[in-house]
Amino acid sequence: MGIIEKQTIKGTFYAYLGVLLGFINTGLLLPNIISAAENGLIGLLNSYASIFALIGGLGFNSTIIRLFTYFRNEKNGHNGFVYLMNMITLAGIILSVALYIALYSLIYQENIEQSPLYLEYFYHAIPLLVAYLLFSVFDNYFTVLYNATIGLFLNEFLKRVFFSMAIAFYYFDIISFEQFVNAYIAAFFVPPIIMLFILIRDKQFKIKFPPRGFLTKALSRSMLSVSLFSLISSFAGIVVMRVDIIMLSSMIGLSGTGIYTITYFFGTLIKIPSRALTKISSALYADAWKNDDLQFIADIYKKSVINQSILGMLIFLGIIANMENIFHLLPDEYRQGEWVIIYISLAGLAEMFAGANNVIISTSPHYKMITYFTIVLMILTVLTNYWLIPLYGLTGASLASLISTLVYILLRSLFLRYKYQFKVYDIKLLLIILAGVFTYFIATFLPAFDSFILDIIVRSSIISLIFALIILAMRVSPELNVKIMSYKKMVINWIKK
Repeated sequence: MGIIEKQTIKGTFYAYLGVLLGFINTGLLLPNIISAAENGLIGLLNSYASIFALIGGLGFNSTIIRLFTYFRNEKNGHNGFVYLMNMITLAGIILSVALYIALYSLIYQENIEQSPLYLEYFYHAIPLLVAYLLFSVFDNYFTVLYNATIGLFLNEFLKRVFFSMAIAFYYFDIISFEQFVNAYIAAFFVPPIIMLFILIRDKQFKIKFPPRGFLTKALSRSMLSVSLFSLISSFAGIVVMRVDIIMLSSMIGLSGTGIYTITYFFGTLIKIPSRALTKISSALYADAWKNDDLQFIADIYKKSVINQSILGMLIFLGIIANMENIFHLLPDEYRQGEWVIIYISLAGLAEMFAGANNVIISTSPHYKMITYFTIVLMILTVLTNYWLIPLYGLTGASLASLISTLVYILLRSLFLRYKYQFKVYDIKLLLIILAGVFTYFIATFLPAFDSFILDIIVRSSIISLIFALIILAMRVSPELNVKIMSYKKMVINWIKK
């Protein structure tokens, strides 16, 4: 079993463990414990913190992924890479915090009418953006050290354990809402603090100057170029991810934003499997590009498309077929977010069908194309949100995300197809779609149980079984069939014993 497969399995396990806690926290507890406006506040704090943290990153995260391979030398402290990483991170924190404070008047004007609660918590976004920035730097550093799963465990699971504790304290009136927000933000510092201790323990945090003559003009220019284009594309990317929430808060208020934030969460569940694969494979793609191993890249790309499409379709079926059950968990006011779940789920499914093409381009010699594509995506997202939110409210924001995502994916896929002749789409993708359509058709005939919990279990189990049997019978993923057969043999041998 290769490093990608091992860490993907491990990382996906951590991701779904986190999803379980995230579902309990975001999908079940928060909507029923705090108001929609307070949920909107949490979403807006995260949005502003994410945007300014990416500005503070100065594009260096892509430099870590793409160029660390040229610094790699454990005996020599990786040629001063940690020193550069720390200095750039410190400069980024100072810049992003100063910029956020400088834009207070603008943010005030955008939120004073519809979202005045945010202004009371304006400065709470500062520690949150620092935590975001520190985690992203350490997480990428761990990734290039071939240990991508530690970040998944800490961020997806352990952080959410602290969220659960904060929610419990607030529910039992042990802390106030403001203290709850403080505890929520403090949980974001848990992963980077633990990661720092691990790096120090493993002697991977040696702060030393780069050796004399090591930073050649060519390498320095490459670092500057990668960082600059990454900064532009990262900023555009986070605007795409957060602009809907920011625009909703100023157009319809925090209550609508809170409803959107919670229902958006259900739609994003589809992309969970891709997180582990993307993180783990990024360093390996960078090494493959350095060695000009196009065959390796093409093979992993095709496998990522097939396997992510299967997982994405299965999760999509589970979400759509259980739509009524989802709204049994939420207060009645959240039902207006039904189409948010559908459109965001479709956008997530499209991303799964795209496989790893985003990280492939990002680590390639043509990494600048991601910046150009992302700028197109940002412009399209802002325009479609301005167009559709006034017309359809929450649904309009999610529809804007779907339209923009489809265009972005098409640009990435066409580029790889015509630049490198990577042929990853064939009849197998159509078979996966047909299997999904047939499975959903069968699911429509399933009776509804009085207990929505029992209905979720039975309905999801039947859908999973039908879809899995069809996929295995059509043999669209040889790796999956081999893996299932190996598990089957293990079970048979265990029974015989």
